[in-house]
Amino acid sequence: MWKALKAHEVISLFIGVTLFIGITLIIHYAFRFWANEYNFSPLTGFVSEVRLWLSIQAYHHTAFIVDLLGYSFEGRNNTIFFESGDWLAINSGCSGFKQLLQGLFLFLFYPGKLLHKTWFIPLAILLMHVANVIRLVGVLLTLYYYPEWWEFSHDYIFRFVFYFILFLLWIWWEEKYRLKESK
Repeated sequence: MWKALKAHEVISLFIGVTLFIGITLIIHYAFRFWANEYNFSPLTGFVSEVRLWLSIQAYHHTAFIVDLLGYSFEGRNNTIFFESGDWLAINSGCSGFKQLLQGLFLFLFYPGKLLHKTWFIPLAILLMHVANVIRLVGVLLTLYYYPEWWEFSHDYIFRFVFYFILFLLWIWWEEKYRLKESK
């Protein structure tokens, strides 16, 4: 059953939630500023290569799952084509790069022992990639069954898969590592 929280637990929870939201928003807007105002300078070429590599991985993993689910499609040039004529191109914007950086920087800057971060951050990055593949599969299935809902599902519904996974990772970190360390 629910237990009553002590004052210091409420304060700690408030601080944790505030840090999570604050760091996530700072990373979000800093990334957008860096992308839109500076085109990822001084790392433009490197970021382009990483985003391309990630989009290729996302395409292959998404196509694998869609095939595993038994859907008939043709894939070429990072694009999945359905027999209906609907298609989805998985480009660098679909790579999950921003979300991977959000996971990296959130847990890098969030309080906790470096020893735990050395394994938790790579796991978080891997899970953010899995979240991206889940998102892309969801977008594709929406496109397959309800093409008129594609844009809305892409822009609003499935975008939150990332933030939900990131939030679950944060809860895990908060409960298992940060709060234990502060006691």
